[in-house]
Amino acid sequence: MSDTRDIPDTPLPREMIDLEATFEKLENELNEVNANADVLKKTYLELAELKIILMKTQQFFDEVCFLLLGCMSLVHTNLLLNMFRVHVCLLVRFH
Repeated sequence: MSDTRDIPDTPLPREMIDLEATFEKLENELNEVNANADVLKKTYLELAELKIILMKTQQFFDEVCFLLLGCMSLVHTNLLLNMFRVHVCLLVRFH
């Protein structure tokens, strides 16, 4: 035999309407959260890809700079360093 004490009372029609409205609102919010999660995941992957590109670009320029400095004579290196120092001094003065 089944125990009828475990069966909840049937909601009233007004309560059913409220419950349906609440479920519909929650469903819409869940769909929005899922859409936002998809956008965030896509944006994260794009940014991660850009980060890798920037790291590889920086590595390329570091290698090129190292090769150029290795090929330059000491005079050219000193000239380049002095030009850099002048540029830095000008930046410091005007900012």
